[in-house]
Amino acid sequence: MLYNNPRGVSCAQCHGAKGEGKIIVEFRDIHGKQTLRGSDIRLKSLEQMRNSVNRYHPVMPRYYLTDEEVKAIYDYLQVKNADYIQAHIAFRKDKSHS
Repeated sequence: MLYNNPRGVSCAQCHGAKGEGKIIVEFRDIHGKQTLRGSDIRLKSLEQMRNSVNRYHPVMPRYYLTDEEVKAIYDYLQVKNADYIQAHIAFRKDKSHS
């Protein structure tokens, strides 16, 4: 499964099993307790995902994935999160009618 092992470092290690995001590490520095968290990617568009994996990030490794590989990850997340995505769309629709 590409999401779980695209190039040696799993998307799930930082973004969670379903792309919900998760804590990568917590540490203390001169500013106190700090948390490094993988972002929630469940509602990202395919274009946002393509742009994200193909540019520099201070923490996330660059994977050099093909468009087809990014699409496969996107499709996987869409299936894994169908209920969450539908609920989010319904919530936004209800909120816009308020």
